[in-house]
Amino acid sequence: MIKSAKLSAAPALDNKTDAPALIHLRPHHLMCIQNYRGHGYSEAFQQRMETILDVLRQRPGSGLPPIPQIRIAEGADDLCAACPHCLEGKCESDKPAVFDGLVSERMSLETGCMLNMEDLQNTEMTLQLLEECCPGCSWLGLCREIIMDKQKK
Repeated sequence: MIKSAKLSAAPALDNKTDAPALIHLRPHHLMCIQNYRGHGYSEAFQQRMETILDVLRQRPGSGLPPIPQIRIAEGADDLCAACPHCLEGKCESDKPAVFDGLVSERMSLETGCMLNMEDLQNTEMTLQLLEECCPGCSWLGLCREIIMDKQKK
């Protein structure tokens, strides 16, 4: 297994000028970013999520920096940096590590592997995948609704 570098502080993310070439995300955040609809643990967390999503969704030819790669992180990542439950670089709950393990197993991910937004968009989000990877998540009900709404369209 490849170990990723420990994150000391989150990089400044500005999707118009100095977008990073690499965004570190823990495995379960791959699920979260696909279902995000403007809710979060705090205002700072929501702003961080929206900034990361803005950077990841840039299209070639837009005049903006290239879409960064996503490196799978172990533990706190670039999104966790704005979470009120992340204390001194560690989550105060054990649940995220459990979710990370389930997502890693289901999606065959290893710490340090690289993905891009297209890889994520090619992963079909289903209720079964959600139930397998996110049991007991406080956002599970919202994600179920989002997936059911997508399936209706």
